[in-house]
Amino acid sequence: MPHSAADLARVVRRQAEGCARLDSPLWARLLNEAAADIEANGPLWDLLRDWDGEIEQGAIGLRVAGGLHYLALEGSAPELAAILPSCGGTADPDRLWPIAREIVAQQAERLRPFLASAPQTNEVGRSCALMPGMLQIARVTGLPLRPREIGSSAGLNQFWDLYSYRLGEHGWNKNQSDLTLECRWSGTAPPTAVKPKVTSCAGCDINPLDLRDEKVRLRLQAYVWPDQSRRMENLRAAMKIALNNDVRVEKMAASKFAARELASRPAGECIVIYHSIVRQYFPDDEGRAFDSAIAEAGADATEDRPVAWLRLEQDGPMLPFHLRLTLWPTGETLVLGAAHPHGATVKWQA
Repeated sequence: MPHSAADLARVVRRQAEGCARLDSPLWARLLNEAAADIEANGPLWDLLRDWDGEIEQGAIGLRVAGGLHYLALEGSAPELAAILPSCGGTADPDRLWPIAREIVAQQAERLRPFLASAPQTNEVGRSCALMPGMLQIARVTGLPLRPREIGSSAGLNQFWDLYSYRLGEHGWNKNQSDLTLECRWSGTAPPTAVKPKVTSCAGCDINPLDLRDEKVRLRLQAYVWPDQSRRMENLRAAMKIALNNDVRVEKMAASKFAARELASRPAGECIVIYHSIVRQYFPDDEGRAFDSAIAEAGADATEDRPVAWLRLEQDGPMLPFHLRLTLWPTGETLVLGAAHPHGATVKWQA
């Protein structure tokens, strides 16, 4: 059933706090004023009054913000584009909501499709944490890797091995890519001497995004916060690399994809089931089926056919995002480190 204005305003304000905490003051300002508009029964409340999605994890404020950003990037909202850095504009927080409010009132039907699904940022910066995790797996097993990504979205993090990295003072694959990912690194050094062989990569998603579609590429950009120019540059470069490598993401539930891939893993390779900030969106029954598929394969693992499970996930609201690795046949689980959800910082402890 639809939600009350008070409940919608509450979760939108919480998303504003998240934007502020993750260094997007412009989008924090937008969402705080959007929450006030909902409480005042303004145009945004008119747009959202019939929305009945999952309120706590549904990111309704970010869905609306993504829709507004899309219209600006597309050229349908030139006044908004003029004050968004991602569109070449100059940030003007005082004008942001008045302009956005007018767009909500006038282009509500253009925004409505964005209410139907949660944002998919396909944050390529997370490879700053995932890549060292892959190196750790290759170092321990001594085998080529067979990575399989869950919740792959548009597939950008499938190509972690094709990017260059500056992890604080540590570099990997330097000057070998059109995209260099950077982060603030602390803790022990990553195993950058390892140069793993990747035999093949693949991924699944319940709502895969096809980068061959210009509107899909624009939608991915719309979910990057407009005052974070480096994230936008990284996304655009990663999309080009993915397209040049014929990226494919299979439409399939995580549990079915994992079970199939784990059942057909060849000897002499280490299959890696990996994901980043995906698990929170699994229904309970899907989560149990996914865990069961990995556990069953792990029980059957050998030194020549090992199974690795690498995941960057949050333990709970307001808690750190930890990178964990479980590696069979031993079944040992290690916390490799903690990372910012956009990959801006990594604290390594492996």
